[in-house]
Amino acid sequence: MNKNNYGVPSLILGGLSFFFSFMNGLESRGPEIFFVFMSIGAIVFGFLALIKRQMGISAGTGFLGLMLGLLCLFFALPYWIPVDKYFKFNSGYKDISFLGNKNIVGLRYCESYDNCFIKYIFDVSTQQFSKQKENCDLDKYSYSRDGSKMLFIDGSEEEKNIFMMNSDGTEKKQLTRSGDTGPIKVVNNYDLKTMKVKTNSCPSFAPDGKRVIFVRCNFLVKKKGESALSQCDIHETNLDTGEERKLTNHNFNYISCPHYFSDGERFIFSDGTGIYIMDENNIERKAAIKHPYYSTKPSISFDDKITYIGCTSNCYDNDIFVKVGDEIKQLTDMKSEIISAEISSDGTLIVFKEGRKNYAKRRYWIMNSDGTNLKELLPPKD
Repeated sequence: MNKNNYGVPSLILGGLSFFFSFMNGLESRGPEIFFVFMSIGAIVFGFLALIKRQMGISAGTGFLGLMLGLLCLFFALPYWIPVDKYFKFNSGYKDISFLGNKNIVGLRYCESYDNCFIKYIFDVSTQQFSKQKENCDLDKYSYSRDGSKMLFIDGSEEEKNIFMMNSDGTEKKQLTRSGDTGPIKVVNNYDLKTMKVKTNSCPSFAPDGKRVIFVRCNFLVKKKGESALSQCDIHETNLDTGEERKLTNHNFNYISCPHYFSDGERFIFSDGTGIYIMDENNIERKAAIKHPYYSTKPSISFDDKITYIGCTSNCYDNDIFVKVGDEIKQLTDMKSEIISAEISSDGTLIVFKEGRKNYAKRRYWIMNSDGTNLKELLPPKD
């Protein structure tokens, strides 16, 4: 009989691997290389215990260590395999939004991760769908209040800038340029890839059309086929002088698109946990919504009507709320997840994207801004 007890080290390594996998999972991080090696060690010693036909404690501990090692490696697979590369992309409609300053609704269709476009538009006045030409990018523009100019983003993953042009496509002008002239840096941390970027996004006009408010982020973190921007703050550029000002200094890991109120001084945004109001001369964040639970993703009309997503008492579901003056009203009771919502520029309509439980198909809805006349939008089948 072999005197070496392979089961005990297998169990110890497997237990440590499981513990560190669990702790890193709680912190939303992937498996570090040292406990991946421990998983492999647990599997090796477990197999040795079986091959050597060890009996008693060694056999039992070897089996447990082997199972723990295999379990940890199994859960680590999604971090190692680029999901978007090796698994088929589920094409379909991914988002809904108003186009321009009119009550025209665009349904955004994605054929792949990198190929998304407006496939159908819904005209509220005629209640009719119409198909758009292939690769229509109507959803990428943000219009001035008078509709004469529009903003859009252009650039690479590493560096994006904001451009402006007339609504007829003439007089294209670049508005933002990163002050950081250093090279783009990529830091690989096993499952995480952190990229130093120069990204300007989420632009919208001030009511007077002379300023543009936007978000600037410095880092991009990639994980499991997903990506998220970090170290973000809100900036403003003056269209007459080209002068830029930094309006926040918080290095947000998440921030929604900021929008000015009709007074042209205060603006609204969300940091993912709450919704806030600031003005261009005040560095203090003030709660815009006194919601008893989680609230996020505000959208504002030209007459300062605010719609947002807030969770109900259990926070497993969320719904759409609207704030008019000091009054807040819950508009939906879907008993599901509201993923995105947007109010029209004239404050009369709301469109939103809903996700049912058990990974069911996404659904798209339109309703009046008082919650009446709820209607599901179903684009024609091709």
